[in-house]
Amino acid sequence: MKRHILSSTRREVTRSGVVLRRVDEALVGEGRERNTAEMIGRDREMSTLRSTLDAACNGVGRLVLCSGEPGIGKTRLAQEFAGAALAVGCTPAWGRCVEAIGAPPLWPWRQVLRSLDIDIDSSAVGGHEVTATARFAFYQEVTSALIATARGQGLLIVIDDIQLADEPSLGLLRHLAGQAP
Repeated sequence: MKRHILSSTRREVTRSGVVLRRVDEALVGEGRERNTAEMIGRDREMSTLRSTLDAACNGVGRLVLCSGEPGIGKTRLAQEFAGAALAVGCTPAWGRCVEAIGAPPLWPWRQVLRSLDIDIDSSAVGGHEVTATARFAFYQEVTSALIATARGQGLLIVIDDIQLADEPSLGLLRHLAGQAP
């Protein structure tokens, strides 16, 4: 699996001027207007993401890590990418890591699976006494379900705020990245 890393620094932000602005555009043939947010200054990143989307739609799994300073627009870039994926018939699924006491293990993956109507019990692998065999079996079950979901239509999984992820969530991401076609 090929990995792409899109990295932004504060210097690039001021140089490229990431700006969101509102534009009004007419809906062709419907005679009404709508507001859309246009992303400015991320053409290179979107081009890279679209290339990975093309490959993914052709059956080649991809892992993309968008990194950068807080507030630089990583989530906004992911939202734009999810819109592009949806436009070509690829299903986007989101999970968000949280920094909260009491958040259950695998929280972002529970959100992803729920949004895709995949019912896999993750409670058995969240504790500290879980065997490596049980955890591997769970990771493989989730991976198989996600690959099956991706067949035919494609699947984009966004895990937002991955720096806050618990170890089981990162383990599942590593397993999926290593198993995806």
